[in-house]
Order: sequence, then C-alpha cells, then structure tokens
Amino acid sequence: MLKDLKRRTRDCCSVAGGVAGCFTVFVLVFSFLLLSLEEAHALPTLQTYIEGASAGSNGSDEETWFLTSDSSFSLYVVGAYGSKTASIDSATLLVSVPQGEKGTLTITSATDEIPVLLTATGQSSASATNPAKNADTAILTDVSGNSGYSSTNFLPAGLNLNNHYPVKSSVSDFLLYDLFSFDNSEKNLFNYDASNGSIEATTAKGEQKEYEVQVDGFSSVHFDVYAEELESSGGKKKVVYSWDWENNPGSHDATAYAAVPEPVMSLLLLPALAGLFFFRRSAVTEGGSGQ
Repeated sequence: MLKDLKRRTRDCCSVAGGVAGCFTVFVLVFSFLLLSLEEAHALPTLQTYIEGASAGSNGSDEETWFLTSDSSFSLYVVGAYGSKTASIDSATLLVSVPQGEKGTLTITSATDEIPVLLTATGQSSASATNPAKNADTAILTDVSGNSGYSSTNFLPAGLNLNNHYPVKSSVSDFLLYDLFSFDNSEKNLFNYDASNGSIEATTAKGEQKEYEVQVDGFSSVHFDVYAEELESSGGKKKVVYSWDWENNPGSHDATAYAAVPEPVMSLLLLPALAGLFFFRRSAVTEGGSGQ
C-alpha cells in the first residue's frame, strides 16, 4: 500500500509540475495519512466497562460487557476528547436495574470524586436540566424516600438513547449518579468494544474514571453514561461553540449479574442436609424412648 501511495505521489508531482505543485500534493497525502490514523484509533466519546468482563449478548442485551460477581467489582467510565471537543460536563452514570427489585448500590473511588446520587430536577453539578424530573420510586433500601425513576422521563431534552436496552421503562427502574466532568489529562485511552470483544489502546485523550462498586439485592445492574459535550465549529476567523448531549453506544456498555449457587454444589449439599435431618430425628426419638 505504501509503495503504491509513493508511486502515485510521484506521478502526481510530475503532473502538478514544479516544487510548489509537488509540495501541495505532499501536504494532501500527509493530511490523508493523519486522517486515516485518527479514524483507525477512533474512540466513542463515552463508554463503560467492568474489569474482567466478557463480551457477548444475553437476550435483548446485545454487544455488552458481562460479568457475574458475588457482590463487588471495578467499573471504568471513559470520556474521550475529539479534535473539536472543548469540554465534557454533566457526566451522569445511568444504572438500570430489573423493574421492581430493591437493594443497595455503593460506589466508591480511590482516585476520582465519589459519585452523587441524583434525585431532584436540575441537581446535576453542571446542568439545570439534568435530571429532567424528580425521582418517583424507592429503589435503594438504604436511602429514605424516592431514590430512582420508574421511567426514562428523567432524560434531559435532546438526549436520544435510541431504545438502548435495557434502558426501557417497561423492563427497568433507574438510578442516576453525578460523575461531574471528564478532563483531558490522560493519553492512550482504551477502546472497550463489546461488538468484537477487543480492548485496544488508542491515541485518544481524555479521562478514565475508576470506581469500586458494591451491589446487594439486585439480580443485575446495567451501566450506561451520558454527558454534555461542548464542541467548536467554524474557521479561524469565527469559532462557534455548541452543547450537545452524548451517550455511550450500545457496544460500549456493561452489565453485572449476581452470582447464583452452582447446581452441582446444591446437589452436594442435599445429602448433607438430609443426613443432618435424620440425625436430629434419631436423637429426638432416642431421647423420647429413654423417658
């Protein structure tokens, strides 16, 4: 490919004629190579990943990172800056839990700000429209009052999740956590792509937030993230900035399932329980006979 590109560049220089023409062709080719490199390392603005998870599909939850955990795991939430990104604010962790289930969810971090549970309109640190509604249902058993949402009416105007599963009012209840903003201080962010199960380093910059999550009572918890991205447009003479809500694509989300007892272990326990029951009955019978 490079040999062919070199030959074509030489031919174009001959046609363009002169040093100036050849220089113009060289600039165009170099720009093309830079663009190709950038596309090869393209990264979604937002993504979530659970450490040690495996990519796959489970019913309607497709192209997702899955992990079965006893109760705790590490969650990564990534915000990547594009060439025109000025800032990424109002970052919000969206947690979907099976409809009607109650439990506890604790999120801590040794390196990043501790997420804040969002339950009131405009409570987000950087947006007066996030959430768009007050919490309307009790989900967390260690939080008094309404701690979450029974429908997706909390989404700020302009944010379209495109029927992202399981972010559906018919199957899930929802918890929101303020992650504040993503800075642009880290290099070589990873691309956690569940569509092909790959985890690759890229040239992208931004921030990867890392959390420790403790779950109890929920059979599953699904993680998405959305945020407001400030982007620039226009030329050198006039630069225009605009805000847009972004969210992770469906191939860059994560689900944790609660571990269940292995069937083999359950079968092994049955004889032991039966033996214990028989022993206790025998002891009671012998004791009664001796009276």
